[in-house]
Amino acid sequence: MSKLKLVKNFPNRVAAEQAQAFLQSEAEIQSIVQSHDFGISGAMPRGADVLVEEENFERAFELLVGMFDGI
Repeated sequence: MSKLKLVKNFPNRVAAEQAQAFLQSEAEIQSIVQSHDFGISGAMPRGADVLVEEENFERAFELLVGMFDGI
């Protein structure tokens, strides 16, 4: 597996998972959702990141900015 690169941070895990499904369905790009929150009693949530392999970054970025700009 090549190095992973952050494509976009989303305000919550649900939005990030929607973006992940969109990447898979539109371009068959595999991605990982990484969430920084620690549950009910954890630290302040910082949203969730969508990461892809470096070779898929440009295409994933174009797709996510086009579909999820402003989120």
